[in-house]
Amino acid sequence: MDLNNINIFNIDAEVLESLQLLLFDSNAEKVDTNHNEPDFDTEPTKSQSNDLKARQKVIGEPVSDLEKLNQKRSLKGLEKLSETEFEGFLEEQSIDSISGSDTSDNEFEAETGHQIPKMDGILERLDEFSIDNSGDQETSISHLNTRSPLIFFKSKYNANEKCFGVYKEMFSSSGIKDPIKALHTFNEEPCKSGKSAILMIGGGHFAGAIISHTPKDISKNLNIRESKREQAIDIIESKSFHRYTTRRKQGGSQNANDNAKGKANSVGSSIRRYNEQALIQEVRECLNSWASELHNCQFIFIRASGASNRKTLVGYEHGILKSDDKRIRNIPFTTRRPTKSEIKKAWAKLSYMDSYDIPKSDEKKKMIEEKRKEALINSQIEKKKENDYLPSVDEQHSQTLVNFLKKSKAPLLINYIHSHKLSANFGLQPVEKYAHYPSLLHYASAYGLGHMIQSLIVNLNADPTIKNKFGKTPFEVGNYNSRKAFQISRYILGEESHDWDLAKVGPPKPKEEFETIEKQEKEKEENEKRRKIEEELAKKTELELKQPTYSSGGQLSNADASPLISSTSGLTEDQKRAIMREQRARAAEARLKKISGK
Repeated sequence: MDLNNINIFNIDAEVLESLQLLLFDSNAEKVDTNHNEPDFDTEPTKSQSNDLKARQKVIGEPVSDLEKLNQKRSLKGLEKLSETEFEGFLEEQSIDSISGSDTSDNEFEAETGHQIPKMDGILERLDEFSIDNSGDQETSISHLNTRSPLIFFKSKYNANEKCFGVYKEMFSSSGIKDPIKALHTFNEEPCKSGKSAILMIGGGHFAGAIISHTPKDISKNLNIRESKREQAIDIIESKSFHRYTTRRKQGGSQNANDNAKGKANSVGSSIRRYNEQALIQEVRECLNSWASELHNCQFIFIRASGASNRKTLVGYEHGILKSDDKRIRNIPFTTRRPTKSEIKKAWAKLSYMDSYDIPKSDEKKKMIEEKRKEALINSQIEKKKENDYLPSVDEQHSQTLVNFLKKSKAPLLINYIHSHKLSANFGLQPVEKYAHYPSLLHYASAYGLGHMIQSLIVNLNADPTIKNKFGKTPFEVGNYNSRKAFQISRYILGEESHDWDLAKVGPPKPKEEFETIEKQEKEKEENEKRRKIEEELAKKTELELKQPTYSSGGQLSNADASPLISSTSGLTEDQKRAIMREQRARAAEARLKKISGK
């Protein structure tokens, strides 16, 4: 018995009987189990049903609904329900009892016109509910939670921490639910002596083969260039060819390049377009010639790079292979250029069970998941606390008033305060939340709401001397706009209305004075900006004047271009500077005119 070369279509009977599925949680951590994972489609066996009926007959007492349900759940690999959980489900379904006699059921139906759901329906809904929920749980246990393209099996013939692995693509959608049963089917006729196909296409290369499931005898013909598995592969039909369809050193088909950048008119592009069509025709002719073989194949594996290449093989009009053919599978690992040799390597991987290390749990992922769960639980607790918490009347007033302040709704704010008989100095609640802004004036000042500050002081006579827990008045926590509003309010109300010095408010000023100051500041900034621009232009002009210029004949022409500079030899330094300033000013004006003309 060679455990290193076990063909899945020719597994030794002892090895096959010893295989057991390895189950994993969502973190790929192995779960110890002494039985294979049950098929969710399994129904109660006759013996188990007879046991329940016999018990009811002998004891003379009816088997309870809970026992019936737990019997079905155990067959489906689900945990048993307690009486409390079972009763909770019944309450959700608004059913008082589902164990009554047929007479009581009929009487209820006659009186109400409604039918009580039967036990089978309840069981079905509860089973479906449980299965769906188990699928949503992050700790669900299954042989599919391997985070790899393989399904793993343990066997007594494996060494410690080792297991067998078979690619998931070898199993159908129904067979993957019970891989042990599927492996038994592989080792029975007609699958055991059947055949499969592998088709590869990409980059202008095509390779295809029809392969028998029965390996060849290679005892007398060993080739050191190929592994034993590859040599044992019995190829019934094979074909491979190549067409120049891909641009050298650039990649991508000519068709893809035409779609992206438009149709090219070079000789090479025309050749590639022709070869693409020729390749499609040749591949489809090959498939047509293999029609009878492909029809009898148990599996058809395809490796096609890109949608256009796949369309060459599958789903085209009057094609041999249809898109909905359940035999068609993708090769679940990377392959090289399509060749006969590469097909052999692919089939050697697909059709043999290899020995692997048992997957370990991802501790880092586990830790992250635990932290995420903890954070989720904490957030749910906090949210529940918030939902359970009922704000006081003052807190509700505070929330409404703050919303009016944020939106600068002065009339609504004034009306709300009057209608609810609140003070303009109302303390915002809760105190911890508004420690920096205990009053409406503090809040408006901190957020620069000048209009609201003026409305609070002038219209509602709010007190500007109130201090927060840090000893700051509303004026001190505000920005320029806020402080301006305080000073304007002081000017409007006069010195008698409040203790402005205690409130740390600046000297009173009318709104017009602030506007004048702001206008002057704006003009000053613009003048400063203009001055900097002129200085930059003057510096450039001076550098240009100092650089020598040459005529078309190659002679220096600075003397003719700037006579003012050549005639300053007898002048004083102040006179020279005055002339240079005049030159720079003229040059700057000329440059500004040139720029504005553009």
